[in-house]
Amino acid sequence: MKPLSIEETEIVRRLFEKPEDIKLSELTVLGMLSHNILSGYDIYKRLSKKLDWIGSYLNLNKATVYNTIARLEKEGLIELAEKVTEEKKPTKYLYTITDSGIEHLKRMLVMDTKNFPFIISNTYFDLMFYHHFDKEEIRELVELRIKQMELLIELLRVYLPHNKGNIFELLFESELRIYEEMLSTSRKLLRIIDEKPIDELYKMRYVFDGEKPPEIYELFNIQR
Repeated sequence: MKPLSIEETEIVRRLFEKPEDIKLSELTVLGMLSHNILSGYDIYKRLSKKLDWIGSYLNLNKATVYNTIARLEKEGLIELAEKVTEEKKPTKYLYTITDSGIEHLKRMLVMDTKNFPFIISNTYFDLMFYHHFDKEEIRELVELRIKQMELLIELLRVYLPHNKGNIFELLFESELRIYEEMLSTSRKLLRIIDEKPIDELYKMRYVFDGEKPPEIYELFNIQR
């Protein structure tokens, strides 16, 4: 492994320090409201009832969702957008993110980029909320992730020869393949950023809209 530059040494140091304190519930609620106007129940339902990776990872209970919404509203990061009243149904309170909320979300995402690049919790998941950054800002965040993963791959390759024939060889090889794939994905993302407008990049279907692709119902024989 070649000697590290000053910049690379700082990246490695940050990777193995105590991570920045990012509240996942706060990031999730702000991130989802940055895409759609939603009620607390909408957010909870879309996190708890998805049959895919996002549902299994983001297992926020109802109390956490509602408490987070109350706190964010008090802090001026979200606001009531609409009250929907239907006969024989509880009043539905729909929330939207404020300009202050967008700036707070962006600060959280920048902070999270300096943390260790876990595959779901702050790499692929965070990417879904980059749509309020401009292209140059997204590029800077992705380029930092690329540099982190390049260094982690080098570190894993250092550990591998010392663990031949034991369980850690298998674990490090698996982790190495994961980071190599993440690295490839991040490099492709840089190319896509240059080719397409942000609005087109973030046309999400079946992510935060509360529905699943029809094929999911057919595949698992689930009633709608």
